[in-house]
Amino acid sequence: MLSQLNQQFSSDQVQFVEGEQGFVKAVINNHFAQCEIYLHGAHVTSFVPQGQEDLFWLSKQAVFVEGKSIRGGIPICWPWFGGHWNDASKGAHGFARLMDWQVVDVETTDNGATELIFRLSDTDATFAIWPFKFMLQYRVRVAEQLSVSLTTTNINKFDFQISEALHSYFSLADIHQAVIQGLDGTSYVDALNDSLITPQSGDIEIDQEVDRVYINTQDTCVLVDQTRQRNVEVTKSGSDSTIVWNPWIDKAKRMPDVNDEGYQHFMCIETANALDNVVTIGPGEQHCVSLKIALS
Repeated sequence: MLSQLNQQFSSDQVQFVEGEQGFVKAVINNHFAQCEIYLHGAHVTSFVPQGQEDLFWLSKQAVFVEGKSIRGGIPICWPWFGGHWNDASKGAHGFARLMDWQVVDVETTDNGATELIFRLSDTDATFAIWPFKFMLQYRVRVAEQLSVSLTTTNINKFDFQISEALHSYFSLADIHQAVIQGLDGTSYVDALNDSLITPQSGDIEIDQEVDRVYINTQDTCVLVDQTRQRNVEVTKSGSDSTIVWNPWIDKAKRMPDVNDEGYQHFMCIETANALDNVVTIGPGEQHCVSLKIALS
């Protein structure tokens, strides 16, 4: 596989190499940034703008096994977010993050940015757990900013519904010295308090486990990392939900792929369509959710 990928797609900016446990990843180096993307889950695990530290957190105990998701970076939750709506045995967050994606194109733009396109389509295995035909395209653009977009195409003769999330794990020096700005005045569904709908007042500060779906919001968020003196701006489109999540102390200890102190060094700000913000896609139609991440 490696030789074929490199023969077809490699360049002075892109190489395909063996990553953890032999999983194949694309390594991108251009004059803007360095980036790594595993074919397993089309999973961005690293984005390092020139002269900066990595914007993403990747667990030191991340598991690289077929059928498991990588803990950190940007897992793709699709075609459902959270638990399956009527069958808990099908697991959380769908199957897109658990499958190997196909590389379909790699390009260098006129300004020196790098674009990669990945594709996932229905198989007998996906049809057994989600009985629809589909085409997913995931575009990753590595420039001064990281831009990703996930496009769902319905190739059935009838509607289907999806929920989804680009489940971004942002790296922090110290969660006690970080806040999230941009969601003041919105409301969230609190998964830790009987799904109570609660208004957000001011910036979000984390000092306990947090599992919130901010609904009916298209707002840009800014993650302020006071220790590193950097702000990470998270801009989105095609998304009406923003999810904020951190497992904190007790839950992190129960998660085998998160080291006990890991919770102190990341915050999830997820670009999503969840709960009442599910998306209905008609036959032959498309829906695109996109995310842009930049230092501001």
